[in-house]
Amino acid sequence: MNDRSVSPGNETVRGQTAGHEIRVVWHEKPDADLLHSLWASLPGGARCSAFQTPQFVECFFQEMAPEVCDTYGILAA
Repeated sequence: MNDRSVSPGNETVRGQTAGHEIRVVWHEKPDADLLHSLWASLPGGARCSAFQTPQFVECFFQEMAPEVCDTYGILAA
């Protein structure tokens, strides 16, 4: 079963995997505050490489993505 709804500024997709409901939200062109908020919401502390930090992602979205992409964003589950 998949339920898909769209709201301004993001898209929410729901589905089930191995009997567990998953809710994934697409955040188009997120700003620094949203990136930091998503990062802070990771349970148990974040495990990452330097290329996954909010600072790197923000820089990538500001400097590189607009040159080569019509749209870009973050999927959050």
